[in-house]
Amino acid sequence: MKPVAERRGYTNVFNALLTILRTEGPRNLYSGLAPNILRGMSINAGMLACYDQAAEMIGEHITKDVPGTGFSTQTRLGASLVAGVTATAFSLPFDLIKSRLQDGGKYKGIIDVATQVLTKEGPLAFWTGFGAYYMRTAPHAMIVLLAADPITKFYKSLV
Repeated sequence: MKPVAERRGYTNVFNALLTILRTEGPRNLYSGLAPNILRGMSINAGMLACYDQAAEMIGEHITKDVPGTGFSTQTRLGASLVAGVTATAFSLPFDLIKSRLQDGGKYKGIIDVATQVLTKEGPLAFWTGFGAYYMRTAPHAMIVLLAADPITKFYKSLV
């Protein structure tokens, strides 16, 4: 998406790795690692923290699931959509920080990126692109959460 003059022109992944190692050093291969780990942790916390609560509320008030019989597919689908929203809200600031760090040497670290975004762009800038990011995060949350129950039941049947 950068102008042609600013593109790095890697031909493949191995070319990118070798070029970065030669020109920027091994340390730059890991630029953005810490916020990427934080983003992954926040996605999981956002998904898992609210999924069960959302399923209970949706099952009780919307789909009218019978208590003790498990959640219907509609309830689980709705709860996973809600979990996608919280996963997006929790992780988008870390994704923004990670992307800014990986874009180049303009920043000194996580705190520097966060401080500059906050002071120059305001607190809501951390959630810029929420809709597009949700469209990327929600399917992940839905697949993981909808697959977890059958996999868990299958595992328990084996053990």
